[in-house]
Amino acid sequence: MANKYITVAGAGSKDGSSWANAYDSASLEAALEGPSAGEYCYIDQGTYTIASDMTFDLQSGAIILATNDTANAIPTVLGTATIDGSGTAGVDIVIRGSAMVRGIIFKSGGSASAANITLSNDADTVSMFRNCTFNIVNSSGSSRCYIGSSGADRIEVETIGCTFLFGTTTQYISLNSRWTSIGDAFASSGSVPATLVGILARQPEMRFFGADMGALSGTLVTASGSARAYAELYGCKLHASVTIFNPASLGRGDVYLYDCDSGDVHYKFAHYNPCGSTVVSTSVYITADGATYDGTNRYSWLVSSTSLARPANPYKSPWVPVYRGTTGSVTPRLECLRKGSTTRYKDMQVWAEWLYQGTSGFPLAVYDNDRDAVMNPTGSDQAASSLTASDWTGEDGSSNDFFKLGPSGAITVQEIGTLAMRVCIAAASVTDVYVDPKIRV
Repeated sequence: MANKYITVAGAGSKDGSSWANAYDSASLEAALEGPSAGEYCYIDQGTYTIASDMTFDLQSGAIILATNDTANAIPTVLGTATIDGSGTAGVDIVIRGSAMVRGIIFKSGGSASAANITLSNDADTVSMFRNCTFNIVNSSGSSRCYIGSSGADRIEVETIGCTFLFGTTTQYISLNSRWTSIGDAFASSGSVPATLVGILARQPEMRFFGADMGALSGTLVTASGSARAYAELYGCKLHASVTIFNPASLGRGDVYLYDCDSGDVHYKFAHYNPCGSTVVSTSVYITADGATYDGTNRYSWLVSSTSLARPANPYKSPWVPVYRGTTGSVTPRLECLRKGSTTRYKDMQVWAEWLYQGTSGFPLAVYDNDRDAVMNPTGSDQAASSLTASDWTGEDGSSNDFFKLGPSGAITVQEIGTLAMRVCIAAASVTDVYVDPKIRV
């Protein structure tokens, strides 16, 4: 392997062939672009100053590692190195290619001029960054950290243990690709952006695992322009007042949260899209045998709609699944509470949809719903529940309505497998429907 070596001052012949002949900082681009697939560039700790735009076209399969061990040809200790453009206004940094980069602090140009950091803006690439820092040093509100490109397709980026820092509140991450973030920290120092991820083009996907977003009190994800976003968050720390998703209009995508919170609260779940949301309520629930998130503590889903929800484009909650290990006739239902009103919702306003193994000989699910069959604009009252206020905790005194969603009669399960139900809301601006996310039969 023809590994490359670089130190700030360089050494010997400065051809990068060894530590004794290391490239110097003036040859930074050649050093990082030199290794081919399976080869390494070892970059010694220190600050590598750049005074103009720099694009690093890394070769596919190359590995770039920062280290503080120049005594060994294969370093035994890793470290950090800084590629610093902050001393010059407007310096952009672009890192391209299907390579892995570890331990480098990237600083864009300083002052008030716009300067960006871009990760992987060329098509058909898969890039990985570990323990790196992406620091937009300047104070220009036009500066961005771009992940992917609005003009290129099939880009995947993974960041592990990285830090994203910003110079002013109007900067953000512009996502145009598939991005997996694992154990990253956002705005842990410096300015806190009003929006973390802005989507202006393409249909990007993002998945955050163990992200520290506790400083972000604004909006996590927004979608505008021609974009549609899809996001999942797992085990992330959030700010208590954060807005999860701020889509500009219909069709802007979905955001799911799993076990994410601002405090020591576990098992939280949520879903957001332009037509509504589903969030966990631990203050309203069926008292005796309601759903639990840990076998003991009970909860419900608060399913709400926005002003965009209509019969033609209702909000649809996530599916509630249950495994059926037996076949035969069942009548599944979801128990619901309308809190603060005794008026029953109509079956053209709120209804359920369900899937079940209703086909013999194949795992072909059968779909059905309890929406008004002829889609009568007025509809009919949903079915009354046998439960009352005494069965719920957190209901609104005497101002409640208890109803159930599901088939009016038995359905026949032909094969073992999953039975799933979800709640749909076509009425606009509904904020009072609590659902016990436990399918009862």
